[in-house]
Amino acid sequence: MCRNRLELSLFGSDVVLGKFRLISSENYDKFLKELGVGVVKRTAFKASTPVEEFSADGDGTYTLRTAALRTTAVEFRLGEEFEEDRQDGVRVKTVMIRDGHKLVQKQFGEKEVDIVREFFEAGLTVTLTVNGVSSRRVFERL
Repeated sequence: MCRNRLELSLFGSDVVLGKFRLISSENYDKFLKELGVGVVKRTAFKASTPVEEFSADGDGTYTLRTAALRTTAVEFRLGEEFEEDRQDGVRVKTVMIRDGHKLVQKQFGEKEVDIVREFFEAGLTVTLTVNGVSSRRVFERL
């Protein structure tokens, strides 16, 4: 039995999974710098308050819509590679897998990026890592 509504929704049904707004960040500038993002874009990214929205349909396809400096949306199936344009405009290949109440994303491009989203009833925590440099971002459920 799932411990909370979100865990059940995220990995066991086709309902809208939720909408989350950034409330805090740690080490984000260092992460962006290591990723190769220039100072102007880094400043803009740090000033934005992104909203991530997860939804799913009945055939196992998930959608992640991110509204930050620009709005992006990707559709994916767990374990299947797809292409996406990151917020910094770089096109990468991506795979997302499930690990309990976590969604683990790997981006493959010039630099490999790991993104781990850990879901809770009140929100989610996102840990981004590139070349050993990590950032932790906390989102509240809307």
